[in-house]
Amino acid sequence: EYQNISQHEIHILSLPGIHWKWRMHGAAIYFAEELNKLNFEPDVLLCTDLMDLALLKSRMLSRFRSIPIVLYFHENQFVYPRSDMDTDVRSQRDNHYAWINYTSGLVADKILFNSSFNKASYLEGCKELLKKMPDFKNLELVDHIKKRSRVIPPGVFIKEYLRKKKKPSNTPKTILWNHRWEHDKNPEDFFRVLRSIKQKNIDFNLNVIGESFKKTPKVFAEAKEEFLNQIDHFGYVESREKYKQVLRESDIIPVTSKHDFFGLSVVEAIASECVPLLPDRLAYPEHLIEEEHKYFLYQDLQELEEKLISALNTDYRYPNLANIYKYDWQVVGQHMDDQLTQLINN
Repeated sequence: EYQNISQHEIHILSLPGIHWKWRMHGAAIYFAEELNKLNFEPDVLLCTDLMDLALLKSRMLSRFRSIPIVLYFHENQFVYPRSDMDTDVRSQRDNHYAWINYTSGLVADKILFNSSFNKASYLEGCKELLKKMPDFKNLELVDHIKKRSRVIPPGVFIKEYLRKKKKPSNTPKTILWNHRWEHDKNPEDFFRVLRSIKQKNIDFNLNVIGESFKKTPKVFAEAKEEFLNQIDHFGYVESREKYKQVLRESDIIPVTSKHDFFGLSVVEAIASECVPLLPDRLAYPEHLIEEEHKYFLYQDLQELEEKLISALNTDYRYPNLANIYKYDWQVVGQHMDDQLTQLINN
């Protein structure tokens, strides 16, 4: 999307979004080889955090080594929750990926984060990791990284999600799940709250969007049976337009995720005028103006259930949509262009 709206001419080198650990080790070598084949010299390189930037720089031909590099963090490995099945976690050797994030930040000319939470947790993670080292820790280098760091969120075409019509007042409201079907999104607590509400004989409908994989938490299959009479949609949607339609037909998005560095699906739901009920942590408070935190943020599952019942039974207020226009691609694209132009001209 950024390529389509940017004032810069952008050439994309990419790899499939799988095998993330191998990407952090091997992607730099692959991309260095691809860069070395180019018959032109880019003005700037924009790279993802899922790569060893120091290794990339060492493998590039000398004619590329003076090109400024921007490192964009969609996530960081300091606070990303790992599955209990991850052998690196069980063997206590997973700090290596955090170390790659740290050294990549050292060699980047500018570091961008998708949220203030991501930036803060990365910088704090760097310090904590260095403190574990036996000597010559160079903690002051984290402050140098901080000075080169900015927050630029992902872009969303906000207007494409706006609701087109309202539901009849006598129709049960629809609860939405539109996240990945993975452990860090905590579907267990989501369906636990819905189960409690159902036992109280409170009417609701349910849209669950997502794709089932081999390691999909079993709670989704159980929920498909348990909430059979409430379900309007369950599973994968075949197109982006269908996805937007399901969001516009939904009313409330209760979020129970254990982790989120930004929460793109939440922003899309808010743009679709879904009432967001969000944990008071991670990046979620950034999506709301401070005056609205008391309405849409919760501290524990009991408070989530109470606010969800209220949203189902009353004309619950919506958040200020003007606040999320800061995520619109026209705004984000201009900010990104400005950052790249500034780096090129320096």
